Amino acid sequence: MSEPNTPGTPSRLKLLWEAILDSLRHNWGYKLLAFVLALMLWAGLIAQDASLTRTKVMPDTSVSVNGRATMENRGLVITGGLPEDLTVEIRADVPQLQYQNAAGSDYNPRIDLSRVTSAGVQEVEIATTSTSAYGSVLSVNPSSVTLTVEQQTTRSGVILEILPTGELPDGWYLRSAQVDIGLLQVGSSYRYVTVRGPKSLVDRVDRVQAVFELDRIDVSKRNGTRMCTIRPVDASGQPIDTAQMDIISDEQTRTTCYVIYELLPTKLVPVSMENVCTGTPADGCSVTGVTVEPAAIRMAGLAADLDTYDSFSLQEPVSINGASQDVRQTMRLKDLPSRSGIIFLNEDGAEIPGSSISVTVTIHISKPDAEAETTGTGEGP
Repeated sequence: MSEPNTPGTPSRLKLLWEAILDSLRHNWGYKLLAFVLALMLWAGLIAQDASLTRTKVMPDTSVSVNGRATMENRGLVITGGLPEDLTVEIRADVPQLQYQNAAGSDYNPRIDLSRVTSAGVQEVEIATTSTSAYGSVLSVNPSSVTLTVEQQTTRSGVILEILPTGELPDGWYLRSAQVDIGLLQVGSSYRYVTVRGPKSLVDRVDRVQAVFELDRIDVSKRNGTRMCTIRPVDASGQPIDTAQMDIISDEQTRTTCYVIYELLPTKLVPVSMENVCTGTPADGCSVTGVTVEPAAIRMAGLAADLDTYDSFSLQEPVSINGASQDVRQTMRLKDLPSRSGIIFLNEDGAEIPGSSISVTVTIHISKPDAEAETTGTGEGP
């Protein structure tokens, strides 16, 4: 038989409680370490459990574009609705183990253009892939893109011409320029190419231009070659977007061509003012001025040929016999160059077939009686 508790003797329950309190009051370091290890073990077990997930939002995720070649083989081309850098926001249930590592690209957001089979407005879904490693996709924003699709067309026989821009340095003239593109070089200033692209753009193309920047030519070389950008333009000369069109020559897509050019030096030769007019004006009148327009003739040619000309004179003087008012006449010059290499230029630098000048002789009426006689308003004696 157990002995009953005598007065003043602690009960067993009280003794147990005192033992627990005594244990807690000793060895704090070991107890804290045990707690931390237990917590780490619990966190590891939670992380390994694929059934425990957290929602993660991944903005600005790039979308890949697949199947473009298949669509284009059907003769279709996108003209609107597809930005160069298409991005979406992805919301996904991510396992705890991969939460920090998961990125939007792990879900492979993409559009498949091979599903586009006809022209018009097409809505294409943005697809994603869910995996056991990174979890399942909850939503994609936007979930689709609306594309404008056109039939692609081709037109051949489009003129490729040279468009000179800027100005040559003073003292130089562009004698000739011709395009050189692909395997063939032609003697004229233009040739023909093929344009391919959306029908709405191809229908607008009037010609293709090679932009020839004159102010970037090295004039130390009379004959040279320069690479030029080519662009399609409409009938008014406005450029058309080349990002959606191809320019084709010799079965190759081109963005540039070469321009072969020849330069000639120029010289400004003055017109001599000697013996410009002959004769005597009417009584009471005098010559007060003689002007020629232009006062000098611009020529282009080989430097050795230009050096032989210092001035030009009129083929014959302007007659002012009996003149009582200004005399204006167009006159030709004599001793014009006979060499075929000499070119005459107008004030704008364009080639002209020959050269003639305008001569103005200013007549001044100096006597009142002479003025009355010539005008028919004089009074009698």
